[in-house]
Amino acid sequence: MTAEPARPARRVRWWGALWYWAPLAVWLGAIFYFSTDVMSAGHTSRFLEPLIRRLLPGASEPVVSGLHVAVRKTAHVTEYALLSLLAFRAVRSGRVLRFRAGWAFAAFAVAAAYALLDEFHQTFTSSRTGNLHDAVIDMVGAASALVFLAAYSRRRARTN
Repeated sequence: MTAEPARPARRVRWWGALWYWAPLAVWLGAIFYFSTDVMSAGHTSRFLEPLIRRLLPGASEPVVSGLHVAVRKTAHVTEYALLSLLAFRAVRSGRVLRFRAGWAFAAFAVAAAYALLDEFHQTFTSSRTGNLHDAVIDMVGAASALVFLAAYSRRRARTN
């Protein structure tokens, strides 16, 4: 009986790359989906505004509308914070070092480029508008997450 040949190293690297880059690709797809009519203000108002009214029964219409906008802008910050962290993870690809400024810059570049592309994509959707202001909000979310990651990594390195 002969032993089976060892798997080529290239295949292992391919699976490793998939492990780090696939979550980023999935999240990019999710953001693309969020940019369609399905998550437009008109559609999210159907479930967010009743929820806000239930939580704040005495809220005036301007308050409800303002909170709806605030929730949507918070979603922008959150989705791009997660995008930048997934991009950082992908660029890092399991390397032992916890944080490198170059990795953070690359992650931010991915998030910023996608924020601009996302707003451009929205110009083709009748119920959405491409807005540079929203892209800036997205970039703030991405940068904030990376700043927190840098601070966490620095703090953790000091305690070890």
